[in-house]
Amino acid sequence: CDGSGAGVGAGHGGRGTGAGVGSGLEVVSDGRASCSLADGEYGKEQELIRRECSMGMDDPDRTSGQLMLRTAYPRHPYRLPVIGDIQVFDQLTQQDVTDYYQARYVPNNLTFVIVGAVAAGQVYAQPAEYFQAYPEQSPKPVYIPDAPPQTGPPQVNDASATQPPRPPPPR
Repeated sequence: CDGSGAGVGAGHGGRGTGAGVGSGLEVVSDGRASCSLADGEYGKEQELIRRECSMGMDDPDRTSGQLMLRTAYPRHPYRLPVIGDIQVFDQLTQQDVTDYYQARYVPNNLTFVIVGAVAAGQVYAQPAEYFQAYPEQSPKPVYIPDAPPQTGPPQVNDASATQPPRPPPPR
């Protein structure tokens, strides 16, 4: 939601055997090629994200984590919530989201992490196979300002109204 494309992690995870690497890459490459959002679905997805943002504001773990990131990275995009800033998000149109996706989710801007009992030589070449139909693009660079010099330990105090943590379910 932040629109910068930096410091934002999006991932697709899966589990399987070494033999499943190809099918996993096929799913990811097909998702890149045919990812779309049907008319009328954008509003539903917006509401889902708004609820997620709202729930995060009531979670002491999330709010303290965000406070730590804002304090440690006052200018860097790491300070922003991964899900984005709701005020920015509310201004986005479906076309904005589509344009962002097409500009940033390009094959040469993806990172694959494959671990386990696989034949590294075989697996290493597979992403190129599955993404050869998609032209490489040079995403526009994202400006990330230098961090200000620290003249002392960063400190912040915050009194947020949050819901108390829920106890774990009984076993």
